[in-house]
Amino acid sequence: MVYLLPTTGDPKPRLLVATPGIADGFRFSPDSQWIAWASNDSGKFEVYVASLSAPANRRQVSIGGGAQPAWRNDGKELFYLTQEGKLMAVELKPGSPLQADAPKPLFQSNATGSYVGEVYAPSAGGRRFLFAEPENRDAGNINVVVNWDAGLRRGK
Repeated sequence: MVYLLPTTGDPKPRLLVATPGIADGFRFSPDSQWIAWASNDSGKFEVYVASLSAPANRRQVSIGGGAQPAWRNDGKELFYLTQEGKLMAVELKPGSPLQADAPKPLFQSNATGSYVGEVYAPSAGGRRFLFAEPENRDAGNINVVVNWDAGLRRGK
């Protein structure tokens, strides 16, 4: 369950999303009228969009899995990552009901395997993307020292 706590007016929390699974990556649209998130209600993570005035009327916008939604600054496009690390874009036409075009692949990233944490951010116009990538280092040897405190006592 995810609740929305208003910062003005009646401070009573209201139910935003009721889900039997995991819901993650909530992002408000630039005009604060819509919300996007990922949930595994179907057995795999998919990206959903709903109006804040009627969040129960959600619309799935990803196909074949998706997570980490991010809005373009005008709210007319939503980006997300597939499990394979492909960055996808969905054009949106807000209204009642929300209209969403079929997702289009933009490019393959190196962000694969895990949806933990935010690994990318779009520029305001959605033409450039910044990705966080792990540093490729040879870990080398790992030394584990046991009973190290006994060595400290001998040195006294």
